[in-house]
Amino acid sequence: MFNAIRGWVPNWNSIAKIVDHKIWNLAFLFFVLMPIIALFMKDIPDQISISINEELYTLNMTLPFKWWVLYFSALTISIAKIIYSAFSPPFLKEYVDFEDFKKSGRKGGYLQKVAHELIPFWSKKGGISSYIKKFDNRIHTLNESGVEHALGANLWGSKTEPSFWLVYDVANYSRVIPRILCVVCIAFSAISFIYISIDKIRLVLSII
Repeated sequence: MFNAIRGWVPNWNSIAKIVDHKIWNLAFLFFVLMPIIALFMKDIPDQISISINEELYTLNMTLPFKWWVLYFSALTISIAKIIYSAFSPPFLKEYVDFEDFKKSGRKGGYLQKVAHELIPFWSKKGGISSYIKKFDNRIHTLNESGVEHALGANLWGSKTEPSFWLVYDVANYSRVIPRILCVVCIAFSAISFIYISIDKIRLVLSII
């Protein structure tokens, strides 16, 4: 089943574009601070009356949004970020493309090591070639003949570019379950944020 859906679930690079955005650092801060703010404000009356120049003014002290919905949004995106950090292959973060890999001075033996680490323990008996052949050809940067060539005798030899892209693609589409969990968390976070946005727009329109 996982082989069938592997290519349909957003890859690690696509997930990274969302969870690695700097704006989510604020979401994580909100996730930490919001319970403290809510605990502090629970003992404050919803409305406070103050007198200025003998004029009485009423201040609304309630939060301008449903904090628990926004907190849930921050929570789910934080969980997605944690899952991404824990399960996304370090290989993808170290090398953006083959030029980066070539500058590192590493050779085919390192690619072989990375490929072995990506194989789930239940598939290790079959070896690298049988594991990679389970992947849908749609995920590969190389065409079908390129994949066959990379899987040939020179897989970890001197011509490392085809091998690099083969391992890169396998890493990018590896670990399906964590990727699914990331996507689900991102979706819940987005739905929560959209709900709050629509709620505030309706409030503004009702005032107008």
